[in-house]
Amino acid sequence: MSEKITIAVADDHSVFRRGVTTLLSLEDDMEIVASLSDGSQVIELLEKSEPDILLLDLRMPGMNGLETLRRLKAGKERSVRIILLTASEDQDEYAEAVTNGASGVLLKQAATQSLADCIRTVASGEIWLDSDALPLPDDFASAVITG
Repeated sequence: MSEKITIAVADDHSVFRRGVTTLLSLEDDMEIVASLSDGSQVIELLEKSEPDILLLDLRMPGMNGLETLRRLKAGKERSVRIILLTASEDQDEYAEAVTNGASGVLLKQAATQSLADCIRTVASGEIWLDSDALPLPDDFASAVITG
């Protein structure tokens, strides 16, 4: 890939956002273009520009990740691919996220290399579901790549 994958990180924990930014800055093919703390900031960002990938936390104060996904789905067509990056272990929430447009689900406790692999996979147009997020309902089983 000749161009860098542009990434926005939306998580209410600044230490986590900084850690992800630091980790991904080590990847030659990735660039963090925005660091956001809630869903309303995501909506504002995407009205102005669209990164290739949005790493979206599920649980944030104000507008959480699922509400952000719902609003984005109801709005104009977007090219950004969204990865739900979460500590939640609620498979119903994962399924709802995918139903509302998430292209990936990665648990925060996943290995650090999984994050870069997940981003590359989703940026290439494929779906990524963390193997620890499975099993999802049967209707999702044919559309997943597990990490």
